[in-house]
Amino acid sequence: PFDLQRSLQRRCRCCFIDLFTTETSRFLSTNVPNSPQQIQEPTQRATRIERKRKSTMSDLPDGDVSEPASVLEQLDRILLQTDLFPNGRCANLEVPGFPSLTYRDASLQLEASSDSRLRAAGLVGLARSMGDNVKTLTIGDGRELSKLQLYIEAVSICNTNTIAFNNLAANMTGPNVELPDGSKLTKTDLYKLALQCDPTNGAAYCNAANTLTDNETMQLLDGRVLSKQALLLEALRHDPTDSITMFNLATSLGTKERVTLPDGRSLSKLELFLEGQRYAPTDSDFYRGIATCLKSNECVTLADGWQMYPRQLYAEAIRHNPRDAVSMFNLILVMPDEAHSCTTLADGRVVSRLDLCREVLRLDPDDADCYCLLGSIAEDDSFTTHDGRTMSRRELLLKGLHLNPNKASGYNNLALLLARHERVTLHDGRILGERDLYLEALRCDPGNTSILRNIANVTGAHEHVTLPSGATVTRAELRVLAGSGSDGEETSDEEEEEGEEHEGQVESSVSGDGDELASGGESESEGEGMVEVD
Repeated sequence: PFDLQRSLQRRCRCCFIDLFTTETSRFLSTNVPNSPQQIQEPTQRATRIERKRKSTMSDLPDGDVSEPASVLEQLDRILLQTDLFPNGRCANLEVPGFPSLTYRDASLQLEASSDSRLRAAGLVGLARSMGDNVKTLTIGDGRELSKLQLYIEAVSICNTNTIAFNNLAANMTGPNVELPDGSKLTKTDLYKLALQCDPTNGAAYCNAANTLTDNETMQLLDGRVLSKQALLLEALRHDPTDSITMFNLATSLGTKERVTLPDGRSLSKLELFLEGQRYAPTDSDFYRGIATCLKSNECVTLADGWQMYPRQLYAEAIRHNPRDAVSMFNLILVMPDEAHSCTTLADGRVVSRLDLCREVLRLDPDDADCYCLLGSIAEDDSFTTHDGRTMSRRELLLKGLHLNPNKASGYNNLALLLARHERVTLHDGRILGERDLYLEALRCDPGNTSILRNIANVTGAHEHVTLPSGATVTRAELRVLAGSGSDGEETSDEEEEEGEEHEGQVESSVSGDGDELASGGESESEGEGMVEVD
């Protein structure tokens, strides 16, 4: 069974059903790889839902565990001590070792038990069997309960069920949840209780870490005070192969930072993404995360031996998740910026940058970054969206700024479209000219020397301009601040896109050829190109 388990570890876990017996359940409960269950959020990998870690028999009733267990105890051991069943799709799967007994029926049998611990286990099993299209289930006493109510019922009748506390927190939508005794608990409270029930629950450590910012700490009920990174490391101590924890740990690191794992290895951000991809080879997030750590001409070797550049990594991410708008956007940014530049996706389709933008907006019609990018690369001053709308470059930039009023490249590139002394009306009613727009761009990105050069180019030799910081400077002083010692001449509308990392993705300080993340702007006659930071 050990060799068989290793040979099938990347296949569907249901392959084990015919081989699974009560005797092998304990082995598989600690060795079957866990398939990530996650909630999509715009800026980071979300907390894990329905993840269980019950690898010992400590929760079984007191007594000699060497004696044959009752049917209910066997069901409890199989259903709650393993991750054999994919969440929400297991309702009608047969329970290993119990022919013709489905997962949901087994959970109902446990829920009908007079033993509070077994009943709570049944409630958790019922909640886990609910897919997204199932709103309520009827339990033994006739009540119809939602998934959240099932978990609340479980923790109210058994305060030692670590899975119930963890999953209740992961399914919360409000700031707190009210238990039948009137107490109100936050996500943090519930994760602490989950860890009090089982200090080896890696999922609870991982989820607890996601409630903290990088500079916050959490005091557990056992007195330990742990930072976000320390919680993630503790999760890996108890589950060294968990890909989601590796992903979250990688996103907590800077580009040049390293972290020492519980096994003694010191890994960088890129190495953590590569390690996680080894355990989750079909997770698009890892391919995207790896790509953001590389320059566009840099290659990396994956665990399976494949060597890939960022363009291939983004294409692979899209192959595994055709709705991955973030990878599509980032793929645009590592493509050559020629007007008709195309790339081949993993499924063989040949697409242009505009095709990818169109698909991004189909998946996310409110993507401000994509509108602002289109304002720079749209051909013939117009772009036809997926739903048939035709928008000019100016309209695209105004739409992007409406969706994100703090987009520096949007203001800068809109200014590039204006003639001298021309003004434009923003969504908030303000009427701004060319220099006003550059000043707004500088407000959004105070350290951008390219924007300072643009402001200098539209400022007269004897004029003074007040910067968003409040400082009043001359054109010569602007050029000194921008690092250019001589006056520039008239600007031109030439954009250069350098590997920007799309908002909503793994944080990275560099993604692409240069040291700056966004693009778009003008080049001066002196040959000093402008690359704009987003």
